[in-house]
Amino acid sequence: MKWIASFLAFSLALAVAGATEIIGWKAPIANLTSEGLEAPGIVRLEKPPEKSPFFGADDVLWDIRSVLPKEAAAAQWAVWNASTGRIVVKGAWGTIREMEDFLEMPTQCRITVDAFRVREDGSPPDFTKAPDATTGVVTRSNQKASVSEAGENSAITLMVEPVSEPETGLVDLRLLISTSLPGAPDLEINTGVSIIGSGGLWVTRDFDGKGGTDIRVTAAIELPDGTPYGEMMLRQEGDAVVPFRVDRSGAKRIAIEGGGWLASAWLDDKSASDMLAGGKADEEDPFAETVR
Repeated sequence: MKWIASFLAFSLALAVAGATEIIGWKAPIANLTSEGLEAPGIVRLEKPPEKSPFFGADDVLWDIRSVLPKEAAAAQWAVWNASTGRIVVKGAWGTIREMEDFLEMPTQCRITVDAFRVREDGSPPDFTKAPDATTGVVTRSNQKASVSEAGENSAITLMVEPVSEPETGLVDLRLLISTSLPGAPDLEINTGVSIIGSGGLWVTRDFDGKGGTDIRVTAAIELPDGTPYGEMMLRQEGDAVVPFRVDRSGAKRIAIEGGGWLASAWLDDKSASDMLAGGKADEEDPFAETVR
């Protein structure tokens, strides 16, 4: 069994070392150097290092390989695309993973609440139409926010406290919503919901048979400039760029011809490092004398 684990670890190491990717991050050059484009070694490029969907004909490009962190210095090339605001790097997966640590970006939550008058026949709301009242707020995870909007005949107030998980796209919301729409009783709800993705959620309906209100809540995780979090890290795939995704789902079993099962599962950085190191990382003596 041990030789199988060693073989799989060796195969994984070869695959990771040999894979070359082109990745683009929506991140400022300041994440790599406080001097910006004035840092030593940064030069303007007359043309892209190679053909890539990350580069357009009129884009302003800078060679930033000189300011890469030493852990990522093995990159084949690194470019700051000033036109799109992206840092684009070509390198092996080890280099890409090291770059991620330096290009992490803060996130915010954009919360929108729409109120619709219930149709006379009580049928489900038509969310393709404009709402009768709407309001929204942008705030950070674990920070409360409130906003009010009043029109000629309508009003809507929102108090919210979101908790977001950018990697999964999950936003947990604590909501206090009050609405006043013509032809509908005033509505106030105090509730909590969980939303995954940027689609809207039909939260509640108040209908007395004559008039009523439907409430839709939309939550999205984004970067400070409004870029959806899912587009922060893009990967070149042929002639296109696609959002980078890692399958972090649970263990999967695959039947092996002749009997038995092969299990595969997502490993975090530490687990993978320990496996490739043969478990030696946890066996080091923490009180060993430092050699000078």
